[in-house]
Amino acid sequence: MHCLFVKNLVLIYVHISQDVLCRLEHTTLRKVTANTAIYYDPDPTNTVIAEDQEWVNVYYEMPDFDVTKISAWLLRIELDRKRMTDKKLTMESISEKITAGECFL
Repeated sequence: MHCLFVKNLVLIYVHISQDVLCRLEHTTLRKVTANTAIYYDPDPTNTVIAEDQEWVNVYYEMPDFDVTKISAWLLRIELDRKRMTDKKLTMESISEKITAGECFL
């Protein structure tokens, strides 16, 4: 019984230490990026990247979005899910940092 208590306590401390590390560690976009690519996409609403079409459709449905201000050049950033999970990052938090210009490459 005592051994089980100690093992559970160790697991709790491991979890707490991982949380602290995530908060203290400086994370850049580069550390959670799996792949990047630049595409020429002349019609942004009908992307040349077939696997992104569903996401693009949802994105352009947002109100107050001016499609005429979109460049034909597209930077596609593929994020590493495991690294994001390890660092307890969400797509929303990364998007907010990029939008705010707080993203260090």
